[in-house]
Amino acid sequence: MHPTAPSPAHFALRPGLAESAARLRAWVKRRPRRFVLALGVALVTGLTAVLALPLAVAETGLIAGGPSPRAIFASRDLRFSSRLQTERRRADAEAAVAPVYKPKDMAITAAQVGRARAVLDRVAALRVATDVTRAAALLELAAVPELQVPGAGPSDLGDTLLGLDDVAFDEVRAEVPAVVNATLRLPVRADSLPAARGSTIANVKREVGQANAELIADLAGRFVVPNSLLDEAATAAARTRAREEVAPVEVAIARGESIMAVGEIIDENDFEVLQALGVVGQATNWLDVLALFVGSLTLVATTAGTLWRLAPKALLRPRHVLVAVVVILVYALGARFFVGQRVLSLAFPTATVAMTLSVVAGIETGVLSGVLMAAVVAIMTGATGDPLEVALYVAVASLAGAVSIGRAEKVKSFLVATVAVLAANVAVLILFRLSDASIDLRGVVELGGATVANATLSSALTALNVIAAGILLQLATPLQLLELARPDNALLRRLQMEAPGTYQHSVVLSNLAERAADLIGADPILVRVGTYYHDIGKVRRPYFFVENQVPGTTNPHDDLEPTASARIIVEHVTAGAEMARLAGLPDSVIDFIWQHHGTTRVEYFYRQAVAELGIDGVDDAAFRYPGPRPQSREIALVMLADSAEASVRAAAPQSDEEIEQIVQGIVDRRLSEGELDDCDLTLRDIQRIASSFVATLKSMYHPRIRYPKAVDGEIVRRRSRAGGAGGAASP
Repeated sequence: MHPTAPSPAHFALRPGLAESAARLRAWVKRRPRRFVLALGVALVTGLTAVLALPLAVAETGLIAGGPSPRAIFASRDLRFSSRLQTERRRADAEAAVAPVYKPKDMAITAAQVGRARAVLDRVAALRVATDVTRAAALLELAAVPELQVPGAGPSDLGDTLLGLDDVAFDEVRAEVPAVVNATLRLPVRADSLPAARGSTIANVKREVGQANAELIADLAGRFVVPNSLLDEAATAAARTRAREEVAPVEVAIARGESIMAVGEIIDENDFEVLQALGVVGQATNWLDVLALFVGSLTLVATTAGTLWRLAPKALLRPRHVLVAVVVILVYALGARFFVGQRVLSLAFPTATVAMTLSVVAGIETGVLSGVLMAAVVAIMTGATGDPLEVALYVAVASLAGAVSIGRAEKVKSFLVATVAVLAANVAVLILFRLSDASIDLRGVVELGGATVANATLSSALTALNVIAAGILLQLATPLQLLELARPDNALLRRLQMEAPGTYQHSVVLSNLAERAADLIGADPILVRVGTYYHDIGKVRRPYFFVENQVPGTTNPHDDLEPTASARIIVEHVTAGAEMARLAGLPDSVIDFIWQHHGTTRVEYFYRQAVAELGIDGVDDAAFRYPGPRPQSREIALVMLADSAEASVRAAAPQSDEEIEQIVQGIVDRRLSEGELDDCDLTLRDIQRIASSFVATLKSMYHPRIRYPKAVDGEIVRRRSRAGGAGGAASP
């Protein structure tokens, strides 16, 4: 990278933000691998968050007890165990189990018989007591629980017992315990207690008069209590067995079946079906989140590893990786809101990710990102649809779009990509939906509209994404490069007007370099544009460069010291980089300005200085370009082309062999100087470049045939007679 890479001038930032941005850019340049690793962590985390979102836009308003805001249809065949219905059946089975009681407890019978005798004995004592007033006796009897009105307090039963004559009371006193004992011979449970107390009249002796019999039955019933108690453990066990015997209730839903109509109230059963279909979310399960994290990590790591094998340089370009992470996360989040909807999910332009990254970062990145997105959307689909269909729909469209759009070097590339994505979408839908008998004419129209929308939006959004990436991150996208290559660009127009010789040199050099770029698989558009602007700094002092000097005029270097001349020559690099920065050129184009001379020496003025001052009196650094050396093969190619074209033009070779020698000499010199050490050119690439240069330079500076002098004179004489050099020669 260039040593003083200035910040783009497109956006004015506050001083604090600008300083922070500058520090961030500096750190990224020093630690690009760490930045890329941080972006990878961000991608894994972001994908996990997107996949773990419990709700989506499709769920808005879907609340149990509320009206459905839209019609909902089952997106697939589904069979699931209904928790609600199963629980209802188990509750019914549990309720149907009769309570389990323990056997009759004889101790309770004996206790109650004894209690009845004790109460009546006390009444008998009060009846004959002379030291107790009637009022006191009534007050004492009112405190006996059995003589009270249940839930209402004291009754008049005590007064009745005290008022009986002795014969009647003795009959009551003898009969009540007997009736209690007879009644409690049978099991009495809590639920049968009222019936047991009502049956006491049947246990009174027939000899007892009606009035006394009713009193005896009433009084005895008050001492009857349950003698067969509930066995809670046995009852709970019986109910548990009854619940376990109820099999889960299976619910079957057919694909396309209507689940909810617009405005229909969503009851608990409906909501459960929506949950099973994945239309509404459920409580977060952190184990599921962990599983999604592991899945996201695996997908990202596999994609990055494959990309590293196919195109290692792609992972060493922080801004390209930043674009990839942002685009993937944005469109993954967008897809999350549409997954599960029958038509809108097919219309969502997921292929935009692969197409955008194919243009911005290379076809390898685009293709792999398309596969990644297919896997992500398939995971999102889960139970709401057919993951295989969704994965193929996204993957095939992404691959078709990425391959067809390529680097988008022509506007028609977007149209071609639209057709390719549309064809891919239709092919996948035919594969999965052709045999679906539930699809009618309306369904066909909806699916067709979705595929057309998908393809159209994919291309349109790709264009917007590419433009935005170029502007915001200063990436040299093909669209931006094509714009910069226009002759009416302000900088190029200025170069034409103020340094026409340099402009012609740049045009010639671009043709030479672009052909070689095609041969070695470099970016030809970037090479052409970089060549157009590589010498833009010469417009500051155009006449100090030989190609802009008018023959016959004084060379301004004649009046300067070699060191001053070298400084002026070298300054065209720093001046050009500053002009390009102010014009908002992408950094990848500015790199051509900084690096096309590498750290080479201005040899002519250096030798002149050595001749004047001796080698010990010359500072070598004062005659060298600031560099750095070429960091990419595109810039290295332009360095070689610049030197080869200038040398051949200056030498005016008279044979093809001389051109080959000059070109090979330039290549050998740059290799020996180490100027090509920092780029990724191979020896095979260098040999192809040299061969391409020789072939092109032969056609540009081919030696002319030397005719014999007599023949030359004859031709001149004939042309003169014909009225000039442009006239037709006559014999």
